[in-house]
Amino acid sequence: MSIVDLPPELFPNVALHLPLCEAPSTLLALASTNSTFHELCLPLLYSHVILKNETHALSVLKALTTSPEKTRFVRGLHITSELSNEVRLSSTELDVVRAVERLIRTGYLSDLHTLELHLQGGEWYKRLDEELGEIIWYEGFGEFEAPFWESLKGFCPNLRNLSLKPVEASEDCVERLSGGLRSLYLDPNSYEEMCFDPFLDMNFPYLESFTVGHWILGDLTKAMRFWERHSTLRDVCIGAYPGDAWFSDCSSMDVSGFLPALRRLKASFINVRNLAPILHRLISLEVSSSLNAQVPYLLREILPSGLPNLKSLLIEQASNYGGRFSEHEAVYWYETPNGEFKEAEKPKRLKQGFLKPMVDGYLHSIARGAPNIEELALEGRDMDMKNHHRILGDLSNFKRLKKIFVQYLPRDLDEDTKDRFASLARDTAEACPLLETFGNINRSLDQDSNYLVARISRAGDNEVKEVRLGLGNGLVVGQENCAFPLTSGGLSANERSALAVLKELAQREGKGNCVRGLHIASTLSQKTLDDPNAIDVLTALEKLILSGGLPRLQTLEVHLYGTSWYIHDDPEKREWQRPLEGYAEFRKSCWTDLEQFCPHLRSLTLSEIGNTEDNHLTNSGLFDIQNLTHLSLQFRSGSLDRLGNKKLQECVANMAPHLRSLCLYADSQDGEERLFIDEYLDLSFPVLDSLKLVWWELEDSAKAMEFWDRHPTLEQIEIDPLVGTLWWFIDCSAMDTSAFLPRLRNLKARFQEIRNLAPILERLSKLEVIGSNNAQVPYLLRSVIPSGLPNLRSLLIEQTTNFYNVEFSEIEGAHWYEATNGVFKEADKTGRCRWRKPMWNGYLHSISRGAPNVEELALSGLEMRPKNHPRIISDIASFQRLKRLFVQYIPKALDALDKKEKEQFIALARDTAEACPSLEIFGNFGSPRVLVVL
Repeated sequence: MSIVDLPPELFPNVALHLPLCEAPSTLLALASTNSTFHELCLPLLYSHVILKNETHALSVLKALTTSPEKTRFVRGLHITSELSNEVRLSSTELDVVRAVERLIRTGYLSDLHTLELHLQGGEWYKRLDEELGEIIWYEGFGEFEAPFWESLKGFCPNLRNLSLKPVEASEDCVERLSGGLRSLYLDPNSYEEMCFDPFLDMNFPYLESFTVGHWILGDLTKAMRFWERHSTLRDVCIGAYPGDAWFSDCSSMDVSGFLPALRRLKASFINVRNLAPILHRLISLEVSSSLNAQVPYLLREILPSGLPNLKSLLIEQASNYGGRFSEHEAVYWYETPNGEFKEAEKPKRLKQGFLKPMVDGYLHSIARGAPNIEELALEGRDMDMKNHHRILGDLSNFKRLKKIFVQYLPRDLDEDTKDRFASLARDTAEACPLLETFGNINRSLDQDSNYLVARISRAGDNEVKEVRLGLGNGLVVGQENCAFPLTSGGLSANERSALAVLKELAQREGKGNCVRGLHIASTLSQKTLDDPNAIDVLTALEKLILSGGLPRLQTLEVHLYGTSWYIHDDPEKREWQRPLEGYAEFRKSCWTDLEQFCPHLRSLTLSEIGNTEDNHLTNSGLFDIQNLTHLSLQFRSGSLDRLGNKKLQECVANMAPHLRSLCLYADSQDGEERLFIDEYLDLSFPVLDSLKLVWWELEDSAKAMEFWDRHPTLEQIEIDPLVGTLWWFIDCSAMDTSAFLPRLRNLKARFQEIRNLAPILERLSKLEVIGSNNAQVPYLLRSVIPSGLPNLRSLLIEQTTNFYNVEFSEIEGAHWYEATNGVFKEADKTGRCRWRKPMWNGYLHSISRGAPNVEELALSGLEMRPKNHPRIISDIASFQRLKRLFVQYIPKALDALDKKEKEQFIALARDTAEACPSLEIFGNFGSPRVLVVL
């Protein structure tokens, strides 16, 4: 018997068994088959209308308003839409909310039982009036006002499921509908503090599904009474902050009557842990913000019998931690392959020591604790395409696994990446005989986004026959009636932390009053670029400042990592890089807001500053800021042109009388205008104690020396110029240096600059030498300065590996070396660059003699590789006070290191620590920064 033979009256029942997200495409395909199926499927096709953008939504809503013969079939209306300024400004167009309201008032939706309306973005409901300096709200635009609620009550008597986002309506509006609701989704406007407690006094006698977004919970006791009163609940999703508990610990409760119908739960680990006694009822579980192996610990030790009824599981393993690491439950727990429960050793000095990636002995515990999983989504440490093969053995233990979702793919895919993804899908399908879908976790509601899935077809003997790539949906179990069943996307660890803190400061009134310093170092993830509902770090910061939430802020420091968030490939123009205008930029309003709302600001550090979509850098307002005592600016590559440099000079000149610290990165690209520092050197800074200048050019060395003479207050100087520029310091050997930079303690510069300052180096406690050749630094410490630098505590040496086209024999100290018995010698000077002096060969014993009290040492030089490290250990041991050693052994990203490479690095750390009794840290400097704390 085929579908053709089914009685017509059974077709509605067949359609009910289709996952809602897949119903429209399935029914449309069936309706297109022939006229008979067209007649049968057309009413079913209109029973649930799913609209995914503003243009589509407005078009369909208008058509339904004038087509009662189609509208009468609608039982569910599901819309996710942006609200554009074009619609707001139009005199004829209705926004989506008003269009829905107009459709409801026709009376054609009297049988509607489900309304889902998610509004994306946030700029559509307010703007800043720059003349008034005030926020202007667009009253009535995109808002759920009283007429909307009255329309629902009067014209949709059968409404049972309501999902609205964002909501600014009072609890009274919801209460009007509470008597008949079966599903309720409430997500507040993310820019306003909203307490959920008033809703907890309501009664929803038929409520089955309850989802709350980022609300504030004030009374946990009231929340527990709410759960106790709503025994009909089957589906609960709590999207609040990770550390906020919405459930008390149920371990000592009688839970027989507590949420007895619960089948699906989505919450942070702390909430899931508190509900442990009732988790056996679930078929779907989504756990966010878990640390290390907390979820395996829950499934294996807290629940010895596991969760055999569970069919769908999502685990988000956090990659950074708040508070003291050791205070989190089970962060050191793990299970061995033979089933033993153990605790990792707790480091004495480390808050965040033991890290348990998902690819290393994690999933075998999940397979034992939830053996009947059919859907699995994983987001965690080291989960990437390179490491996927390491989990195949554990995945094969899930005997019923049909769908797996991972977070491996970037936004822009090339064919090689797609082929690799398909290959991983095939390998996984061969290990999991029931697997049907291998998917990438979605990052947004944008259906054009990179939500790639591989669908697996099998032959009669279950052999993998074909892997087809396409777009798809996420976890479905427990969400069969959801129009947008998307697994959650992720932010980078530091970005997530920054956004969480900024949001909390914005939403908790008065909390920002205590903030004196705000220091942010963040990547900007693809999610914040792709997701119309996401907000980037800078926008969140601007909104916090604009709200007056940081009235006493004195120090602001923002560093943005990488470049992928503001440049991208443009294949149509065949350009590799093109700026993404308007994304994560310091807009003009930012600078005016800072002066107005942060009147006590005295220290400002910003990176990646450039032209913005609303203004050229010179007109941005950045250069109008006054009254700072500390200024550090790093400009986006090529952004600071000659005109901008002139404005920057004026800005610095205005601040000069009270500046204590100045740091300027020129960052001019090849072929751009040359930027010279000379005019800045005409200024006087009477209290300046720190100066850092990077990538500037100098035209007059004499002017630089006059500048140093005029600034005896300087304690720290860092000069990192473009290659080939003039010297910033003239040889001081014949000078009276008693009054020349008398307070200088920290210095970073090229070797020749440091060589010229030899008579005053004894004052230093920290020295960073860049661009040295062979044993020039040992030569300086032993031959030029016979008494060495006994006061030096920190030393960084960068030994160049390129000697360019120079007459090598003319480079001072380039052929010098010291024998182990302390005799100074010269190597043969024949030829150009014939002789090289690697750091591992008789180099460091000279450093230890010339700077015997060094506590921090960083080395980057010739043949400094892991295989040669044993050859420097004996010399390293001669540094009797060494506490921290940094080498440059790891050239690639940390997440690209395999287990063998990590173990090798740790072994080198151990060997070095055994030779150096005071050593505390052995690290990789540069990128990535990897530390082994000993």
